Amino acid sequence: MFAVFDAGKILHRLLLVAGVTAPLVAVAALGPRIATQSFVIDPASSSAVVAVGKAGVFSFAAGHTHEVTSPIKGTVELDANDPTQSTIHMEIDAAALLVSSKNEPPDDVPQVQKAMLSDKVLDVEHYPTIVFQSSRVTITKSAGQAWELTVSGDFTLHGSTKPLAFPASAELSADRLTAHGQFQIKQSDYGIKPVSVAGVVKVKDELVITYTVVANAHDQR
Repeated sequence: MFAVFDAGKILHRLLLVAGVTAPLVAVAALGPRIATQSFVIDPASSSAVVAVGKAGVFSFAAGHTHEVTSPIKGTVELDANDPTQSTIHMEIDAAALLVSSKNEPPDDVPQVQKAMLSDKVLDVEHYPTIVFQSSRVTITKSAGQAWELTVSGDFTLHGSTKPLAFPASAELSADRLTAHGQFQIKQSDYGIKPVSVAGVVKVKDELVITYTVVANAHDQR
């Protein structure tokens, strides 16, 4: 007996096989890819230091720059093979911001603290959280698992959300990710009016923020 072959069916099966195997071959050719690793920011080791300067005609007589500190919490999704695919989420509890006693007259600390948290400045009762959510990471320099980055995203302060980009020097060592940097923002951009005294002495609109972030791999205890 002679087998009768249906050329149409054979061709159809060949096309199906090719359609399934071709993408698999292409993926295999690209080689293995390490998944993004999750890190949790350690608030005990991470902080933001805000320098609040003085302005005005008599600023030279108003004393030093106020220094405010706060722990940082949040998460980082890091792609060590391609840091541009990473994301960062950071939060600060506004009520946890503390006026440093460094170079501060002891009697001034509680007064400045109260004013800062009041509805005249941060209004922590209505706006309890300061948040940054990244949308883009770019690399300016890299060496192994150390990178100079520009992190861009949305910064929410006092109920207002604005785009923000800042530099970050980051390094991955075993299961610990560290980063630090400095940037400036204007209080007025977020609906905060710099506090003034008698119309001649007030804090500067610009705030200089220096940060340090230490994050541990999510599966670390």
